[in-house]
Amino acid sequence: AEKDDAVRAVCVTGAGEKAFCSGADLGGAMSAEGGGKNQAFQNYADLLKRLAGFSKPTVARVNGYCLAGGTGFMLACDIVIAKEDATFGTPEVNVGLFPMMIGALIYRNVLRKKALEMVLTGRRLTAAEALAMGLITRVVPRARLDGEVGELLAILAAKSPIGMKIGKEAFHAM
Repeated sequence: AEKDDAVRAVCVTGAGEKAFCSGADLGGAMSAEGGGKNQAFQNYADLLKRLAGFSKPTVARVNGYCLAGGTGFMLACDIVIAKEDATFGTPEVNVGLFPMMIGALIYRNVLRKKALEMVLTGRRLTAAEALAMGLITRVVPRARLDGEVGELLAILAAKSPIGMKIGKEAFHAM
């Protein structure tokens, strides 16, 4: 997508309508099979860095649960549109972990005290709460999700590609 000049913006979403991303399979993905836990962590960190530094605009279409590592994946996108019944959170603390991998993305988007409350309690948030905290850009009714995302992508696609690339680089450098 980054090398294809015909692609002007990228939308990421979950398959189906239940979840955007609910995080890693801590049992399977972190096992010794498939490269082990260190490789799984490195792959995830590389994905977040790649998405956050992507040269074209990125939009997260949050269609359901957005939890744990999924929160980091969503926050690495430039703009986030969520359906009104989407659920957000960092439940890692509930199983004896802490969301270290996504901490920088959370703190970059949310006020410190709100971020700490979110990661220390592990409580799930409504889309309205996520919007108020600055986790997401916009909340829309379920029936309008695709229309709103489509309209936004059309607006982004109509902009100057080089202007977007240089602008994003400058924004992230600040």
